[in-house]
Amino acid sequence: MVAVGPVLMVILLTVGCVPRAPRIGGGGGGVPRAVPSSTVKFGSTVWANPGESMPSAVARESSAYGQMNVLRGFAAGLPKGWTSYTTSTRGDLVASFKALPRDVIAGKADAAVRAWFASAPSDRNVYWSYYHEPEDNIARGEFTAAEYRAAWNRLTVLARSANPRLHSTLVLMAWTLDPASGRNWRDYYAGDATIDVLGWDAYNLLANKGKYDTPDHIFGKSIAVSKSVGKPYGFAEFGSIVAAGDSTGSGRAAWLRSAGSYLRSSGSLWAAYFNAPIGGEFRLLDGPSASAWRAVMGG
Repeated sequence: MVAVGPVLMVILLTVGCVPRAPRIGGGGGGVPRAVPSSTVKFGSTVWANPGESMPSAVARESSAYGQMNVLRGFAAGLPKGWTSYTTSTRGDLVASFKALPRDVIAGKADAAVRAWFASAPSDRNVYWSYYHEPEDNIARGEFTAAEYRAAWNRLTVLARSANPRLHSTLVLMAWTLDPASGRNWRDYYAGDATIDVLGWDAYNLLANKGKYDTPDHIFGKSIAVSKSVGKPYGFAEFGSIVAAGDSTGSGRAAWLRSAGSYLRSSGSLWAAYFNAPIGGEFRLLDGPSASAWRAVMGG
């Protein structure tokens, strides 16, 4: 996914083959930070309409669906600030930014990232992520997995010196865990000492076939992998377009309720619905879907 301003643009789950890098056991981050356990917090990514500010968009979404207990935010490049999020919700934040790994390794991002970490809100948990979903970029040769891991190690050192509610969060595609992807998720993992939390972007991939996949099939592998390395986890994005043949959206509504029930008992820290029209129309524009998500949020 790629962000434009406060809004993101998504390149959904394309298949690629990533060169496998050697597994590394540690990193430059020191001791990983403890992450508070809790029941899952629901929220969403927010699509700002033309001319609409992010705080206004979040307020609109909160009015439609309920309290935003987690907000997923994106930056297309280096991070710029927190006010577009902190003025619009009291919920936890899952916030990502991008910079080429070679620039991060060379220290070119240090000043901007230090300032961002230093100004992060201390009244909530902030799950920060560097270059979410790097798999396709690495497959295209834009940078290497080794560079990506090295950049993570440097950034986490900077975060460790800032406020203790910053949690380094690697966000990958759930698709990467499918053997058909030809990928190994550990290629992107900078080590237990560097990464505090694993985040996953998981979608219903059967909508064009007129189906809604089961929550266990969509989320289960991500949960199992996270538990296998003893890391807390959450779903930074999840969603489904309306499946072919679901003329009223009632099928998606039932799927949302089922997903909400599954996630509520999953041990996930948070789950953010991808409520945006990018890579497909994921917004909950039909009445049944909107009502179902309102029920999940109010759960």
